[in-house]
This record gives sequence, structure tokens and C-alpha cells, in this order.
Amino acid sequence: MGIDERMTVLAGRIVDVPGICGVTLGGSRARGTHRPDSDWDFGIYYSGDFDVAALQRIADDAADEPVTLTPRGGWGPWVDGGGWLTMDGVAVDWLYRDLDHVDVIAQRAGLGEFAFHRQVGHPLGFLDVAYLGELALAQIIADPTGKLEARRTRCRDYPPALAHALVANCLWEADFDILIAGKGAAGGDATYVAGVLSHALTLLAHALHAHARGWVTTEKGIVPAASTLTGAPADFAARAHACFGHLDPDPAELRRSVDAARLLVAEVRMAVEE
Repeated sequence: MGIDERMTVLAGRIVDVPGICGVTLGGSRARGTHRPDSDWDFGIYYSGDFDVAALQRIADDAADEPVTLTPRGGWGPWVDGGGWLTMDGVAVDWLYRDLDHVDVIAQRAGLGEFAFHRQVGHPLGFLDVAYLGELALAQIIADPTGKLEARRTRCRDYPPALAHALVANCLWEADFDILIAGKGAAGGDATYVAGVLSHALTLLAHALHAHARGWVTTEKGIVPAASTLTGAPADFAARAHACFGHLDPDPAELRRSVDAARLLVAEVRMAVEE
């Protein structure tokens, strides 16, 4: 049995666990941009509670080596929990997703409400509406009751109110970041300036995606991806990355980096307000 077929069979076993509603494939494999050694990202959707012990038994049977699944919330309130498996030498990540939580976020997104939440591994914070993007962009592998497909259909259209709110908030924050980065530059605080500029430039990438009605599911690669969007400033990614090319404690060098980022903020504002 090939690895693809094994994954389909595995998903069928997972949805037999009480409380599990469905399984999706996300990441590069869902987008068709994967390499042969790329991870398999399984979204395991549940409603209410589910039998972690039963899911653990499936993991024990499927994995090449022992693995311990977390309880619900074991990795925090937003990443939730899951486990890192290896099957046939290939990494297979299991990520729990609360379907009831998805419903709440979808309702708030329609009103233009969102938030970045502190979460390990997410420097800017975990953007809660990423839950909707995950479902909209995923491939559904197992969905016996149709609950995932029903929600994915609703998630495919990016809410206009959310786009407006994200663009406005990200630009306001980016402007403020540039202001305080300038103060850090004057004091030669290269570490502080680097952190603030990273925050500002990632926010710009979020603004460009929201303007294009494009879901973002992770911060990784968001700046290069934003550079490909219609209306993005010329060479956006290259210029954003160049802001970090000469960061040292010399205030003059730091000011040049801040000025380059300030110009990108202005150009993104022009692009999204046209």
C-alpha cells in the first residue's frame, strides 16, 4: 500500500473515533506545491470532546516509532494539540481543531472582528481567522457527516468586513512600529529595531493579503507570498528582506533600514487604498 493510500485509510480510521468529525490535508500537499519529503499536515476536527485514548491507539499502530498525543489544548488554546508522527519515514503532523471554535470565529469574522493571540512559534501571534483559511484551502480527506464541507463552502468567500478591518488595523500598527523603530535607531538598539521592523513588515504582508481577499494560515513565507499579489509594491519581498541586511548598532545604518521600511509602508498604503 502506497503512502497516499495509507493516509486515506488512516483518515477513515480517525473519523471512527467518538467526537471526531473529519480530517483534512493542509499545507504544501493540499496546495500541490510539496516536495517528495514534505510533511503531511492532518487537521483533525472535533466537536465537544473526543476520545484521546482511542486516537492514541491509532497513532501507536500507524507510526514508525512511539509517539505521545497531547490532550486537547496541550499546545495552547490556538494551536490546540496533536502529535508529530513518522510513517514510512515521512513526517505526519496531527493538529486538533475545534469545529465549534471555527463556527464562533466565522461569525466574528463576518463582523470584521479578529485578533492576534500570543502563541509559541508565532512571533506576530496566532491570527484566529487562520482557522477559516485552513479549512477553505484544505483538502477534505474524511468527512462522513458533511460538516467540514458545509463550513468550507462558507469560508471560501473572504468576508469584506474582515478585509477592511485587517487592512486598517495592520497599517495603523505598521505606522506606529516605524515611529518607535526610529526611536530605537537613534539609540543604536539594533535588536529592538530588528524586532519592530519584522513586526511591521509582516503586518504589511497581512494587509496585502487581506486587500486581495487571500487567506493567510501561517506567518512562514507570508512576505514572499505577498510579493506575488496583484498591486503589491515592486520587489516587495526583496526590499523587505533588505531592511535587515545592515542591522548593527550604528544609528545611521539603523535609520536607513527604518527609512526603507517606512517607504514600504507608504507604498502598501497607496496600493490598498486605490
